[in-house]
Amino acid sequence: MSVTGTGTASEVFVHEGESIQEAVTSSLPGDVIIVKPGIYSEHINVTQNDLIIRSESGNPGDTVIEAYDPAEDVFTVHANNVTLKGFTVTGAGTDCSGLYLYRCNDCLIDSNKFVNNYQGIYLNHSLNNKVVNNVVLNGGKGIAVEKSGHNSISRNKVSECGYGISILKSKENRIYKNTVQESKNYCILLLSSNSNTLSGNRAFDSSRGIHFGNSDSNTLTNNTVSSNEICGLFVCPRSDENLIYNNYFNNTLNIEANNGTANAYSRPKTRGENIAGGPYTGGNCWVTPDGTGFSETAVDADKDGIADESYEFETSDYFDPLPLLAYKSPDPVLPEANMSINTPESYASYSVQFTDLSENEIARSWDFENDGIVDSSDEMPVHTYPSPGTYFVSLTVSNANGTDIETTIIDVEEDSVTEIQPGSGSGERDAEDAGSQAEQSSEPEEVNMLPGFEMIYGIFCLVSIFLYKESRK
Repeated sequence: MSVTGTGTASEVFVHEGESIQEAVTSSLPGDVIIVKPGIYSEHINVTQNDLIIRSESGNPGDTVIEAYDPAEDVFTVHANNVTLKGFTVTGAGTDCSGLYLYRCNDCLIDSNKFVNNYQGIYLNHSLNNKVVNNVVLNGGKGIAVEKSGHNSISRNKVSECGYGISILKSKENRIYKNTVQESKNYCILLLSSNSNTLSGNRAFDSSRGIHFGNSDSNTLTNNTVSSNEICGLFVCPRSDENLIYNNYFNNTLNIEANNGTANAYSRPKTRGENIAGGPYTGGNCWVTPDGTGFSETAVDADKDGIADESYEFETSDYFDPLPLLAYKSPDPVLPEANMSINTPESYASYSVQFTDLSENEIARSWDFENDGIVDSSDEMPVHTYPSPGTYFVSLTVSNANGTDIETTIIDVEEDSVTEIQPGSGSGERDAEDAGSQAEQSSEPEEVNMLPGFEMIYGIFCLVSIFLYKESRK
């Protein structure tokens, strides 16, 4: 273990074979504990406030913390203002968690991967924490929040868990822009929880989508709930005063709404694009996989994107007074390729760290030398080139709806790398973008069709690279 720094705050480096817990125990407020790539088998208990614990690479794939004993939590935090970033955490057994935060305030849990834990992330009696950009895979419970408030759970990807995101006896939390899929029981579960906001989430391909049990005064808006086997949304009879509007439901059974008190399934008609593409917000969009949903068959004489009649729920006295029409199906969620490059520390000469910054992808492949061979499928790979020079790099990402490619040219030297010409390749998304641009103006297409255009453009790129390399000599 090595220490650098001035004043009261230090950077503490932990190498493979050393103890992260020892570094945490010896730390002072303001210290940054930087963990080198490797596999660490231990349990870490954090009681010191104001710490940052992060992997050196920022890549969860190369810095793994596994449970020494499956009967214990891997990470336990009982402190305030602690940051945990860039790790894979695995191996917590029954009733244990990859990360357990107890009576914690103002902590940041960012860009980690929790795999094969009974509970991935568990917040208990904790306030004002942020859980963002994490991946939780294969567990009993993905992210659980209990007796906690004012936390932000956002942009996480939770899959193959019994319960995706669970909010238990908690209030005033924000659950937004998460993707939850392939849950055995529930994607998002609220039990005895009040005044929470759920927005912009995607809950799909599970047994049940979203469940309100004994929960009051929550807001559910702008979520997409689809392809769930049993039910899209369940509201129990003891859930009152909830506001549910501008959501897109596409399940065989979209809603089971029991007779609670003062629940609302719309808000006043308001101009502005709704989740189904129509010009007004109001209620929710109710479609079904077979194309016979209420929003697909209702009449809209005035063409305002809202059905002329209310949608009455079969299981209660409630109804949606302003159901949205399937004005257009929501645009398919297409992948968007994006990458960054930098020079990693403690690697061989001519090494380059690549980071996949893409959105909506479920698969990726890297080609580091433009030879048509897939070199890696990792999220943050490091590639060592044989010699200095100029290299073409491409990242291809895909999901069920399409493919996108990001390409760039890099100049690799012994201890540095420079991006010369970033650009995007072609995929289904690019084809659609090109089509819409062509409708607006034909001038770019005419330029591209000039005789010899591709040859001239290629020569221009080569000259640019040559001049750039000359300027660096």
